Amino acid sequence: MSNTTVYEFPLKEKVRNYLRIEQLMGQLKLGAAGLDNGLSLYFFEQLFTLLDLFERIDIRTDIIKDLDGHEKNLVHWSQLPNIDNEALQQTLKTIINVRDQLKVSKKISAVLRDDKFLASIRQRFAIP
Repeated sequence: MSNTTVYEFPLKEKVRNYLRIEQLMGQLKLGAAGLDNGLSLYFFEQLFTLLDLFERIDIRTDIIKDLDGHEKNLVHWSQLPNIDNEALQQTLKTIINVRDQLKVSKKISAVLRDDKFLASIRQRFAIP
């Protein structure tokens, strides 16, 4: 039996964006191993692709909305019997903490986009 998850189209745009971000993060992890120069170049290509994606979409707002929905579900589940209240409360605290941090933070890619070192590398990648 395979543990592979298969997604069929058409998915909502938000879900496609989440899947693309997940894919790019996995590729960044591979490139971060940096075993040779090729992987280093691969890392930066994927990083800049991810930053471009973050510029095009407002992922922060989507994540906040999703976290709000999860919070409401957890509050509803807390009313049900036979629920591990301790685990539920811990998860609820985590969701609230992440959501609050996202609300006060800048756009997700702002710090990396404004980095002078990365900007100079990005210019070199733009040269054919």
